[in-house]
Amino acid sequence: MLMQFDVPLESRKTSWIKYVVIFTMLTEVIICIYNLITTKIDAEISHYFYGFSFQRKLGNVIVSSLLEIFQLIIISMPMLSFSFFYIAVCSDVRSIIKYFKTSMLTKSIPKYKELFYLYYAIKSAADKIDNTVGFLVFTTVIHNSCVMFFSVDGMIGSNMVQGFVADYYWFFSNFVLFTVMTATASSVSEASAEVASSALILPEEKGSSNWNQHRFITLVEKEITFTVWKLAPMRRNFIFGISGILFTYSLMIHSLSPVKSDSHFAT
Repeated sequence: MLMQFDVPLESRKTSWIKYVVIFTMLTEVIICIYNLITTKIDAEISHYFYGFSFQRKLGNVIVSSLLEIFQLIIISMPMLSFSFFYIAVCSDVRSIIKYFKTSMLTKSIPKYKELFYLYYAIKSAADKIDNTVGFLVFTTVIHNSCVMFFSVDGMIGSNMVQGFVADYYWFFSNFVLFTVMTATASSVSEASAEVASSALILPEEKGSSNWNQHRFITLVEKEITFTVWKLAPMRRNFIFGISGILFTYSLMIHSLSPVKSDSHFAT
Protein backbone atom coordinates (compact mmCIF):
# COMPACT_ATOMS: atom_id res chain seq x y z
CA MET A 1 0.00 0.00 0.00
CA LEU A 2 2.78 2.44 0.91
CA MET A 3 4.86 1.50 -2.15
CA GLN A 4 2.55 3.57 -4.36
CA PHE A 5 4.18 6.73 -3.02
CA ASP A 6 7.32 7.78 -4.85
CA VAL A 7 9.78 8.19 -2.00
CA PRO A 8 13.57 7.68 -2.37
CA LEU A 9 14.90 4.59 -0.64
CA GLU A 10 17.37 6.67 1.36
CA SER A 11 14.42 8.49 2.91
CA ARG A 12 12.99 5.22 4.24
CA LYS A 13 15.33 4.77 7.20
CA THR A 14 14.15 1.31 8.23
CA SER A 15 17.22 -0.81 7.44
CA TRP A 16 18.24 -0.89 11.11
CA ILE A 17 15.06 -2.76 12.01
CA LYS A 18 16.12 -6.02 10.35
CA TYR A 19 19.28 -6.18 12.46
CA VAL A 20 17.28 -5.60 15.64
CA VAL A 21 14.79 -8.28 14.55
CA ILE A 22 17.57 -10.83 13.97
CA PHE A 23 19.21 -10.04 17.32
CA THR A 24 15.93 -10.17 19.25
CA MET A 25 14.72 -13.41 17.65
CA LEU A 26 18.07 -15.12 18.26
CA THR A 27 18.02 -13.96 21.88
CA GLU A 28 14.53 -15.40 22.37
CA VAL A 29 15.58 -18.74 20.86
CA ILE A 30 18.77 -18.88 22.95
CA ILE A 31 16.84 -18.16 26.16
CA CYS A 32 14.28 -20.83 25.30
CA ILE A 33 17.01 -23.41 24.59
CA TYR A 34 18.80 -22.45 27.82
CA ASN A 35 15.59 -22.86 29.83
CA LEU A 36 14.95 -26.26 28.23
CA ILE A 37 18.48 -27.47 28.97
CA THR A 38 18.49 -26.21 32.55
CA THR A 39 14.97 -27.45 33.41
CA LYS A 40 15.32 -29.17 36.75
CA ILE A 41 13.65 -32.42 37.73
CA ASP A 42 11.71 -30.50 40.39
CA ALA A 43 10.28 -28.04 37.87
CA GLU A 44 7.33 -26.17 39.35
CA ILE A 45 4.19 -25.77 37.21
CA SER A 46 1.57 -25.24 39.91
CA HIS A 47 1.63 -21.44 39.51
CA TYR A 48 0.54 -21.92 35.88
CA PHE A 49 -2.38 -24.24 36.69
CA TYR A 50 -3.81 -22.76 39.91
CA GLY A 51 -1.98 -25.16 42.23
CA PHE A 52 -2.22 -28.31 40.09
CA SER A 53 0.91 -30.37 39.41
CA PHE A 54 1.77 -33.96 38.57
CA GLN A 55 2.83 -36.39 41.27
CA ARG A 56 5.56 -37.70 38.99
CA LYS A 57 8.33 -35.17 38.55
CA LEU A 58 8.87 -36.21 34.93
CA GLY A 59 5.38 -35.00 34.05
CA ASN A 60 6.17 -31.57 35.49
CA VAL A 61 9.38 -31.41 33.46
CA ILE A 62 7.59 -32.33 30.23
CA VAL A 63 4.80 -29.80 30.79
CA SER A 64 7.31 -27.11 31.76
CA SER A 65 9.29 -27.74 28.56
CA LEU A 66 6.15 -27.68 26.43
CA LEU A 67 5.14 -24.38 28.00
CA GLU A 68 8.53 -22.87 27.11
CA ILE A 69 8.16 -23.98 23.49
CA PHE A 70 4.52 -22.83 23.36
CA GLN A 71 5.43 -19.42 24.73
CA LEU A 72 8.20 -19.01 22.16
CA ILE A 73 6.33 -20.20 19.04
CA ILE A 74 2.73 -19.21 19.75
CA ILE A 75 3.14 -16.04 21.83
CA SER A 76 6.58 -14.42 21.74
CA MET A 77 7.46 -14.83 18.06
CA PRO A 78 4.11 -13.58 16.64
CA MET A 79 4.03 -10.64 19.05
CA LEU A 80 7.61 -9.67 18.27
CA SER A 81 7.04 -10.06 14.53
CA PHE A 82 4.00 -7.80 14.57
CA SER A 83 5.73 -5.24 16.82
CA PHE A 84 8.64 -4.87 14.43
CA PHE A 85 6.28 -4.85 11.44
CA TYR A 86 4.31 -2.03 13.06
CA ILE A 87 7.51 -0.09 13.78
CA ALA A 88 8.58 -0.47 10.13
CA VAL A 89 5.16 0.67 8.84
CA CYS A 90 5.12 3.72 11.13
CA SER A 91 8.66 4.61 10.06
CA ASP A 92 7.62 4.33 6.40
CA VAL A 93 4.58 6.56 6.88
CA ARG A 94 6.67 9.13 8.74
CA SER A 95 9.27 9.11 5.92
CA ILE A 96 6.54 9.60 3.31
CA ILE A 97 5.08 12.56 5.21
CA LYS A 98 8.50 14.15 5.70
CA TYR A 99 9.31 13.71 2.01
CA PHE A 100 5.96 15.28 1.14
CA LYS A 101 6.81 18.25 3.34
CA THR A 102 10.23 18.66 1.72
CA SER A 103 8.74 18.49 -1.78
CA MET A 104 6.00 20.94 -0.82
CA LEU A 105 8.46 23.54 0.46
CA THR A 106 10.86 23.27 -2.49
CA LYS A 107 8.21 24.25 -5.03
CA SER A 108 8.32 27.96 -5.83
CA ILE A 109 4.72 27.93 -7.06
CA PRO A 110 2.72 25.29 -5.16
CA LYS A 111 -0.09 23.55 -6.99
CA TYR A 112 -2.54 23.16 -4.15
CA LYS A 113 -4.92 20.89 -6.02
CA GLU A 114 -2.16 18.33 -6.60
CA LEU A 115 -0.91 18.73 -3.02
CA PHE A 116 -4.45 18.21 -1.72
CA TYR A 117 -4.98 14.92 -3.56
CA LEU A 118 -1.51 13.63 -2.75
CA TYR A 119 -1.83 14.35 0.96
CA TYR A 120 -5.37 12.95 0.94
CA ALA A 121 -3.97 9.70 -0.51
CA ILE A 122 -1.33 9.57 2.24
CA LYS A 123 -3.90 10.22 4.96
CA SER A 124 -6.31 7.65 3.51
CA ALA A 125 -3.58 5.00 3.39
CA ALA A 126 -2.58 5.75 7.00
CA ASP A 127 -6.21 5.58 8.17
CA LYS A 128 -6.71 2.28 6.37
CA ILE A 129 -3.59 0.85 8.03
CA ASP A 130 -4.78 2.03 11.44
CA ASN A 131 -8.21 0.47 10.90
CA THR A 132 -6.63 -2.81 9.79
CA VAL A 133 -4.04 -3.30 12.54
CA GLY A 134 -5.79 -1.43 15.37
CA PHE A 135 -6.94 -4.57 17.17
CA LEU A 136 -3.50 -6.18 16.82
CA VAL A 137 -1.93 -3.05 18.30
CA PHE A 138 -4.36 -3.29 21.23
CA THR A 139 -3.48 -6.98 21.71
CA THR A 140 0.24 -6.25 21.58
CA VAL A 141 -0.06 -3.43 24.12
CA ILE A 142 -1.99 -5.73 26.47
CA HIS A 143 0.61 -8.49 26.03
CA ASN A 144 3.55 -6.15 26.67
CA SER A 145 1.78 -4.66 29.67
CA CYS A 146 1.11 -8.10 31.18
CA VAL A 147 4.70 -9.22 30.64
CA MET A 148 6.04 -6.03 32.20
CA PHE A 149 3.60 -6.35 35.12
CA PHE A 150 4.64 -9.92 35.98
CA SER A 151 8.30 -9.03 35.44
CA VAL A 152 8.06 -6.15 37.89
CA ASP A 153 6.14 -8.43 40.24
CA GLY A 154 8.97 -10.96 40.04
CA MET A 155 11.64 -8.32 40.60
CA ILE A 156 10.03 -6.96 43.75
CA GLY A 157 9.61 -10.48 45.13
CA SER A 158 5.88 -11.16 45.12
CA ASN A 159 4.61 -14.69 45.54
CA MET A 160 2.84 -14.61 42.16
CA VAL A 161 5.92 -15.46 40.12
CA GLN A 162 9.36 -16.75 40.88
CA GLY A 163 12.17 -14.19 40.81
CA PHE A 164 14.83 -14.92 38.21
CA VAL A 165 17.32 -12.90 36.21
CA ALA A 166 14.98 -13.55 33.26
CA ASP A 167 12.47 -11.18 34.90
CA TYR A 168 14.86 -8.31 34.32
CA TYR A 169 15.35 -9.32 30.70
CA TRP A 170 11.61 -9.66 30.01
CA PHE A 171 10.89 -6.31 31.59
CA PHE A 172 13.70 -4.48 29.82
CA SER A 173 13.04 -5.99 26.37
CA ASN A 174 9.27 -5.48 26.49
CA PHE A 175 9.57 -1.97 27.88
CA VAL A 176 12.05 -0.97 25.16
CA LEU A 177 9.88 -2.56 22.46
CA PHE A 178 6.75 -0.86 23.82
CA THR A 179 8.58 2.49 23.96
CA VAL A 180 9.89 2.20 20.39
CA MET A 181 6.44 1.19 19.10
CA THR A 182 4.77 4.16 20.76
CA ALA A 183 7.52 6.60 19.79
CA THR A 184 7.47 5.63 16.10
CA ALA A 185 3.66 5.81 16.01
CA SER A 186 3.81 9.19 17.73
CA SER A 187 6.38 10.43 15.20
CA VAL A 188 3.74 10.07 12.45
CA SER A 189 1.42 12.60 14.09
CA GLU A 190 4.40 14.86 14.82
CA ALA A 191 5.44 14.77 11.16
CA SER A 192 1.89 15.59 10.03
CA ALA A 193 1.81 18.50 12.51
CA GLU A 194 4.98 19.85 10.87
CA VAL A 195 3.24 19.70 7.48
CA ALA A 196 0.30 21.68 8.89
CA SER A 197 2.64 24.34 10.29
CA SER A 198 4.60 24.60 7.04
CA ALA A 199 1.44 24.85 4.93
CA LEU A 200 0.51 28.12 6.63
CA ILE A 201 3.54 29.94 5.23
CA LEU A 202 3.14 28.80 1.62
CA PRO A 203 2.49 31.56 -0.93
CA GLU A 204 -0.85 31.99 -2.61
CA GLU A 205 -1.43 30.54 -6.05
CA LYS A 206 -1.48 33.53 -8.40
CA GLY A 207 -4.19 34.03 -10.97
CA SER A 208 -6.67 31.59 -9.43
CA SER A 209 -9.06 31.26 -6.56
CA ASN A 210 -7.78 30.45 -3.07
CA TRP A 211 -10.32 27.63 -2.77
CA ASN A 212 -7.78 24.85 -3.39
CA GLN A 213 -5.36 26.40 -0.91
CA HIS A 214 -8.04 26.60 1.77
CA ARG A 215 -9.04 22.99 1.12
CA PHE A 216 -5.43 21.88 1.42
CA ILE A 217 -4.83 23.77 4.67
CA THR A 218 -8.07 22.40 6.13
CA LEU A 219 -6.96 18.87 5.25
CA VAL A 220 -3.44 19.09 6.71
CA GLU A 221 -4.80 20.55 9.95
CA LYS A 222 -6.35 17.11 10.60
CA GLU A 223 -3.37 15.20 11.96
CA ILE A 224 -2.53 11.70 10.80
CA THR A 225 -2.66 9.72 14.03
CA PHE A 226 -2.25 6.02 14.77
CA THR A 227 -4.38 4.70 17.60
CA VAL A 228 -4.79 1.73 19.93
CA TRP A 229 -7.90 0.27 18.27
CA LYS A 230 -9.47 3.76 18.20
CA LEU A 231 -9.38 3.83 22.01
CA ALA A 232 -6.41 6.14 22.52
CA PRO A 233 -3.93 7.91 20.22
CA MET A 234 -0.38 6.63 20.20
CA ARG A 235 1.57 9.56 21.64
CA ARG A 236 4.63 9.88 23.83
CA ASN A 237 2.61 10.54 26.98
CA PHE A 238 0.98 7.13 26.42
CA ILE A 239 4.30 5.55 27.45
CA PHE A 240 4.34 7.34 30.80
CA GLY A 241 0.67 6.60 31.42
CA ILE A 242 1.01 2.84 30.92
CA SER A 243 4.31 2.72 32.85
CA GLY A 244 2.80 4.58 35.79
CA ILE A 245 -0.21 2.26 35.90
CA LEU A 246 1.99 -0.86 35.78
CA PHE A 247 4.30 0.23 38.59
CA THR A 248 1.41 1.47 40.73
CA TYR A 249 -0.60 -1.75 40.50
CA SER A 250 2.49 -3.94 40.87
CA LEU A 251 3.45 -2.23 44.12
CA MET A 252 -0.16 -2.21 45.34
CA ILE A 253 -0.70 -5.93 44.68
CA HIS A 254 2.69 -6.72 46.23
CA SER A 255 1.81 -4.76 49.38
CA LEU A 256 -1.56 -6.56 49.64
CA SER A 257 -0.09 -10.02 49.05
CA PRO A 258 -0.41 -12.18 52.21
CA VAL A 259 2.77 -14.09 51.40
CA LYS A 260 5.81 -12.18 50.26
CA SER A 261 9.18 -13.34 49.12
CA ASP A 262 11.83 -10.99 50.43
CA SER A 263 14.70 -12.77 48.69
CA HIS A 264 15.32 -9.73 46.50
CA PHE A 265 15.35 -7.22 49.35
CA ALA A 266 16.68 -9.15 52.28
CA THR A 267 18.00 -7.01 55.09
